[in-house]
Amino acid sequence: MPDTQLIINVGGSALKANMEQVREWCALLDCADSIALSWRGAERVRVNLSGLRRWVAFKRICGGSPFYCIGYQETVGAIHRHGAIIGGSNRKVLVWMAPGGRISLGDGPEGGEQNGSDS
Repeated sequence: MPDTQLIINVGGSALKANMEQVREWCALLDCADSIALSWRGAERVRVNLSGLRRWVAFKRICGGSPFYCIGYQETVGAIHRHGAIIGGSNRKVLVWMAPGGRISLGDGPEGGEQNGSDS
């Protein structure tokens, strides 16, 4: 979906990232005020970031179709060892954007399989 972009809002700036290269922008999400998904230049959904969650944006293949997602990582059952947190990561998806710009909210995409592979 080359028509899809991630918009990262930090302060008064809005940075646009190609979703195919979204991993390069992940570090910026920790200080962003909000992130949004756009399709063909139109913002489809915006998530205002808050709290101490680690926010993520990624592509997931479900039912053979690419979905672009906004979510966060939770730390559940982690072990604190030698000054580092090990294990216990759990990804929670809030927003799914399907081909054509259709938006689904919640744990799984509308009309798609819930368990898919990340890209």
